Amino acid sequence: AQWRQETRTPLRGAPEPPAPPEAPSADEVLAALRRERGVPASVVPRFAREVDVTGDRRRERVFVLGRALVVLGPGFREGRGYLYYELPVGAAQDLRALESIALTGDGKAELLLRAAQQLGDVERELLMVHGFDAAGGFARLLSAEVARRQDGRQVVNEVRPRRRGLELRPGRARGWDAESWPWAREAPAAGAPLPLLLPWSDEARRLRWDGRSFVP
Repeated sequence: AQWRQETRTPLRGAPEPPAPPEAPSADEVLAALRRERGVPASVVPRFAREVDVTGDRRRERVFVLGRALVVLGPGFREGRGYLYYELPVGAAQDLRALESIALTGDGKAELLLRAAQQLGDVERELLMVHGFDAAGGFARLLSAEVARRQDGRQVVNEVRPRRRGLELRPGRARGWDAESWPWAREAPAAGAPLPLLLPWSDEARRLRWDGRSFVP
């Protein structure tokens, strides 16, 4: 039998199928976020970057807006939604840095935020690692104290990414030593940030991704 292509002429007057509505632009999604969350135009995005954090291979726009982490983009929630994740800080200026590093081996980047917490005249700095799972859920994967400062003295840990994990190193102290350190030794507590590493007593802490969390 000879193959023959057939064409069909649509009936006259038959309605054309409606074209799917175009997804809004990223700027339009951001404008909707501002309206829905009550964020004025005077609050400008900080630490903005474009990085693949979830979904397909298209990059998402990631930035800090006030005290919240924001993720949006054409490949994120079909280009029509956004993530607005409020962070545990007292003021917007307490969010000090945002980095994106692939740590879990799934081909997507995790988000590393550094935030300051003021406790009287003491400032401690937290490292918070966040990421998306395969289903699109967003969670905090790790929290650790990585610096403490008071009256010009400080202990600052080093943070080094590793294949499928992180390494925290004690770093250096300025103005404090084993005798003058004013706080008792802190033990890890369930649900609390990992304690600060002290240069005179602690070794490096290696954390490996086990598929659900970062473990020693």
